[in-house]
Order: sequence, then structure tokens, then C-alpha cells
Amino acid sequence: MLKNKIHAVLIRNGIQSPRSDLFGKSGRKFLESTSLPETEQIIVCLSLKLLDTLQKEMVALEADLSARAKENPNVKLLMGIPDISILSALTIL
Repeated sequence: MLKNKIHAVLIRNGIQSPRSDLFGKSGRKFLESTSLPETEQIIVCLSLKLLDTLQKEMVALEADLSARAKENPNVKLLMGIPDISILSALTIL
């Protein structure tokens, strides 16, 4: 949703990204250098900050889930099945 919001701002302002990954390092540099009306710039800036915060929270959550999964012998059994990840195993349980 946040990424879509940023893409919508660019479309509204007739700006086409030369980057395939708008949210990688070069894409973010492009976003920082893009001239937008003040309100649109605020939307992009806040959306990027929220995106960064959510990504950090996801990393912390994944670490917590991994720690919990290692304690559960059923998770280890399920992960013995091809293509079953920790998250898939926890979801099944």
C-alpha cells in the first residue's frame, strides 16, 4: 500500500522512474532528487519512513518467530518437507 501510494504520487505528477526498483538505493536517490510539490513530497517522505519502520519490525518479528520455532520439535519435522520454511511450519501448526 505504501509503495503504491508513492507510485501514485509519481504518476499524478507525470514522473516516470528510470529505476526498476524504486525502493532500492538508487531508486531512493531518485526519489530524493525528484522535484515534487510540497504536499506530495511530504507524502513520499512519510511513506518511505513508514516503509522503513515496517521493514525493521518485520525483521524483528522474523527473528522472534525463528527463535520460537527452534524450540518446537514439530517445526523441525515439518521443515524436513521440501519447500516448508519456518513461517510455513508455524502457520501449519
